[in-house]
Amino acid sequence: MVLGASPLAEGRVEKSGGDVKRVLLLVLALGACTPTQITTPAPPAPRANYIEIVGNYHGRQLQLDINGGTVAQGMQHLLPTGVAWREQLPPDGAVTLTLTFAACDAPFRQTFTPGAEPPTLIINGCDVRLVGVE
Repeated sequence: MVLGASPLAEGRVEKSGGDVKRVLLLVLALGACTPTQITTPAPPAPRANYIEIVGNYHGRQLQLDINGGTVAQGMQHLLPTGVAWREQLPPDGAVTLTLTFAACDAPFRQTFTPGAEPPTLIINGCDVRLVGVE
């Protein structure tokens, strides 16, 4: 037998197929030693739990709805310095925000999915913008 040569290459094969069985057992043994990958679902992306409202809303009649439920209605007052107007957002799913001012022609309406940072609703007269959402 030549060093490093296979018995099959030399034309010598055992009648019982022992070489084939050994190779198969070796392959199976190596396969059993291979670490299995355990896939765990990715944790949910962080989600803001409130929206901040800024701008000239004070002294104006308005209605703010989140997902069809009214969260603020009537005349809004100016908050003290350092205090922000915040409203809670639902813990999951898309959010539909509707802001209606009595003096404005059409309500502001936007559907979004909150990201990690809280979105900000900016009110400038009847011009309303929602920033911080995709």
